[in-house]
Amino acid sequence: MAGNQIDPKYIYISFDGYTINPDEFGDADIEITAGGENSDVIKGKSGGHETVWKYDKIDQLTFTLFSHSASSYKLENYHNQKKQIENLIVKDTNPNRQRTWTSTASNVKSYDAVALTGGNGYAFTIECEEDFEIS
Repeated sequence: MAGNQIDPKYIYISFDGYTINPDEFGDADIEITAGGENSDVIKGKSGGHETVWKYDKIDQLTFTLFSHSASSYKLENYHNQKKQIENLIVKDTNPNRQRTWTSTASNVKSYDAVALTGGNGYAFTIECEEDFEIS
């Protein structure tokens, strides 16, 4: 699951009752990192491989929104006011996956201006204080 990239046309994100509409997403992939599932593969002698699990990585969600969108404005305010997101839900509705990630405590860690096809935008990173629950 580490660095899992998701196509925005299949994604549904809501935070504290606000919903991000699919037309607000920029053209970058949405990336979800779930800490307990991160690993590194280390090459050993004689061509062997060893997988080392890392449980210290912080769960986070990264995505782009057009700067003129209502959700972008709300997330900027969450960041500037240090307001905690109490109910973050991410649903992947792709028929091949259909997974849901939820977190009851997270914060907008950062947002950076980016150029997107169709206008200016922001790349948001939401960091979970409590790990994502995956269902």
